[in-house]
Amino acid sequence: MKKFVRNIHYNQKSQSEFTKTLDQRIRDHFKNINSNIKANSFMWLKVTFFILAYFTNWFFLAFTAHGPEVTLILLLSFIVLTISMAFTVAHDAAHRTLSKNKFINDLIFGFTFNLLGPNAYLWKIRHTNAHHLFVNIPGSDVDIESTNLLRISPHTQWFPYQRYQHLYAPILYSIFTLHWIFVKDFKLFFMRTFGNITDLNHGTLRFLELIFFKFLYVSYMILIPTWFLPYSFSTILLTFIAFHLVLSFFLLLFFASSHVSTASHFVDADKNHLVPHSFYEHQLLTSVDFHPENPLFSFFCGGFNSHVAHHMFPQICSIHYPSLTKIIKKTAKEFGLKYEEKNLLLIWKEHFKILKMMGGDPKTGNQFFIKPPEESPLL
Repeated sequence: MKKFVRNIHYNQKSQSEFTKTLDQRIRDHFKNINSNIKANSFMWLKVTFFILAYFTNWFFLAFTAHGPEVTLILLLSFIVLTISMAFTVAHDAAHRTLSKNKFINDLIFGFTFNLLGPNAYLWKIRHTNAHHLFVNIPGSDVDIESTNLLRISPHTQWFPYQRYQHLYAPILYSIFTLHWIFVKDFKLFFMRTFGNITDLNHGTLRFLELIFFKFLYVSYMILIPTWFLPYSFSTILLTFIAFHLVLSFFLLLFFASSHVSTASHFVDADKNHLVPHSFYEHQLLTSVDFHPENPLFSFFCGGFNSHVAHHMFPQICSIHYPSLTKIIKKTAKEFGLKYEEKNLLLIWKEHFKILKMMGGDPKTGNQFFIKPPEESPLL
């Protein structure tokens, strides 16, 4: 049984007119275009494209030997397809935004996410319950407190070695997916607390599922290519590792930059677990967009380039986010609220800038930390 450590809630009296106006405009938008909030026909074509493209790319890598140039191109395209499968197919399905049918969403999510290596069941608990509802909130958002190797939030303990974290962070980012697939998932399975949730008990069937999909992943990514290609096991293994080092670096950079940059904030709740502003305000403060209305970025990144819209409306399919972002930007401006949108290269630059700042000394970060009125300043 799941129990919550802190029942975090938002001050919905804050900017209540902004909330009502935005909600009404979003409803009017779907009424005007005569559409529901789930996937439209183009989104289903997109889902089909990425699944078929992923398997086709894998087939040419796993069963056919190529020259180094073609192999490199196939590996790079496989990286792009893997990230897009995670961002635009698995992620939408995890939030059940593709179909009105819960079973269809869960089937697509379980199939695609487990296919990519990490365990779908464990990630969904962390993502929907221990991140989405409590973005950048200390003690609740597990993503900002997952390791002492990096100080990404001003509320966490500082260590002297973190002065160099902006230099060694790329190494950690590069090994993240390998660690996640082969180490972290097994550690998470036996943890009873994820961020804001405690008393988790997953059961034997979930453990067997975990083992089965790990074996499936190793089989189709390593064992099958070793069997059918004229290369040694060590060559296949080293190629697999190199693939993950590049994949992991960019996957982490896309995700982390959306919430950890010089344009985002960290917000604490008071002793009554109340956040000092509304839910929609919180998403504006803690998330940063990059090219949210660009068709190419939206096609490949799903809801990750339009992260504000996604965190405000996770129940709405990502195919609608470019239109919703226009409404969010317009409404926020009318109510004097700040909406952050950056160039992709700039948001990456600012991500490493804040890593350098947070690692500089233990007092760094006050300007990025919003404390409840009665709380003392960060020391």
